[in-house]
Amino acid sequence: MLTVVVLVLGMTMAGDPPPLAGPRVDEAPAPARVTLIERDFDGAVKIPELPPEEVALSLLGLEAPGATAEQREAHAAARRVLEERAKFIDDFVVNNIPLLTMFGNAENTGDKLDQFMLGLEALRKFAPLREKGSLRSRLAAALPEAERARYETLLDEFWLALEKDRARRPKADGTKPNRLEILLGAKLESFGREGERSFARVQYSGELLYHYATRGLTLTPLQKRRLRELAADHAARGDNVTEADNRRLFARALGVLRVEQRPKFIRNLRGL
Repeated sequence: MLTVVVLVLGMTMAGDPPPLAGPRVDEAPAPARVTLIERDFDGAVKIPELPPEEVALSLLGLEAPGATAEQREAHAAARRVLEERAKFIDDFVVNNIPLLTMFGNAENTGDKLDQFMLGLEALRKFAPLREKGSLRSRLAAALPEAERARYETLLDEFWLALEKDRARRPKADGTKPNRLEILLGAKLESFGREGERSFARVQYSGELLYHYATRGLTLTPLQKRRLRELAADHAARGDNVTEADNRRLFARALGVLRVEQRPKFIRNLRGL
């Protein structure tokens, strides 16, 4: 008798239907829950490669096949916000290579005062972007009410999970980080990745090369267009650029410039 009881209990706990149960109806699996929260191999919440605000927008599916015209229009408006932001950051990178270089040197030497002062200078230059509002608020404003609520929920869940996860992980000195340290550190980490992507964009688009090679030159619209094309074609070769490619770019660029412009252009190239 005991053996029979054990077998019946084992079958029930294993999920088999009990005796006299009706026919089993398989339920359709629930759709996967959309979330920003991802964890690495040790269970830590990961910060997305793209800004969390941008990832949350993509998770709304406003460009999916079944999306309404209103949703598609909202998505397009939100993408314009992201493109404007990327353009601002790209322009900042192109125009502030010396500042970024000094900041990197200060980080390497551990000079906190230099880092602080250079950080203040960068913050000042970002004022026009900050004055338009946070990325989260600007994207949310572009969305219809229902999508805005979903968007806010995705971000709230992500930041709460990240805060809880990092609050239990001690810092190098053994103390636990407070909420401000966690959120500020995470946002800086995310923004740093934006900066890295921006540098890659301007480098491989040729915009960085064009900017520094033409500093101090007054160019006609036609010269600007042609030199940008040459720089973009050269930069698109990436790490495969050869000395022959460099000579070809130099010769073609000189052909675009007037005689009196060439000495300045050559000095700019030598300074790269």
